[in-house]
Amino acid sequence: MFDISENNVIRITRGDSAFFTLFLNKGSNLEPSRYVMKENDAVYMGIMEVNQRFEDAIIKKKFTAADLDQDNNVKIKIKATDTEYLEPDKYLYQIKLVWYDDDNDEQVSTVIDKTEFFVVD
Repeated sequence: MFDISENNVIRITRGDSAFFTLFLNKGSNLEPSRYVMKENDAVYMGIMEVNQRFEDAIIKKKFTAADLDQDNNVKIKIKATDTEYLEPDKYLYQIKLVWYDDDNDEQVSTVIDKTEFFVVD
């Protein structure tokens, strides 16, 4: 079982695989505008215990331009092995985009702030 609510809350059965796409919006909610990842860009997803820092996530996923679908959405994949040993509980997840500006300086943008991620049995 895998479900994402309107508020981006994720519920997944322990040990299941899940796939979803992520629209990278460089505009606003009222006027969305797609950001298309470039070669050196990366999207990072961290799944953390409550009160754990993103950098210390227990599950770390990285997606690059090679992971884009035909509409330039990021294909997020959660493997069965990512959750098979997690205890059923409430966790948090966060998604960040690392990109480079015109001066080739690294920039970090939080795409989805810490949001609930439930593992169920």
